[in-house]
Amino acid sequence: MIDARALTLLVALSGAPAACAAPVARREGAGGAMIEFVREACRILTQATTATEAAKRLGTVEVDYGGALQIVLRPREPAFMRAEVMRAPGGEEPYAIELVPADERVLSVAALGAAFGAYATSASEGPGAPPQIVFGTVFRARPGLSCALVVEVLPGSRGIDDGTARKLLLRRDHG
Repeated sequence: MIDARALTLLVALSGAPAACAAPVARREGAGGAMIEFVREACRILTQATTATEAAKRLGTVEVDYGGALQIVLRPREPAFMRAEVMRAPGGEEPYAIELVPADERVLSVAALGAAFGAYATSASEGPGAPPQIVFGTVFRARPGLSCALVVEVLPGSRGIDDGTARKLLLRRDHG
């Protein structure tokens, strides 16, 4: 991946206006921050004892529906516009975290693959539903407790491989 300084130099040498480099540099920076936030969210998901604790560590709680329902929050990382922490059935333990990017064109499948390794494609939820990819274990808290990543993809011109993340689901896995 090319860094912002190298990109600015390339633009300058090409004779194109410097403003051309700014959007690309911002997107690359946001993608890196998003991946770091996903890693942190996996750690929180596997370490928190309650969904409420996980939500408070991830950002500002907007609505806690209580009981077995989700907690909606505004994440600390501004590259994500919304997050939800889901409770495990029958308890307060966090089960999953859904992250929605502020711009669905920023976090590429290639960047996710570079960060988390190989992925498998998953069956879509129904006709016309966006494709999904799964990164098995992206974080292992301890034997028997890990975090998996399921990504809803906005396909690119070549399909999934050059697509971007529309929605990310971090799942707490036991076993």
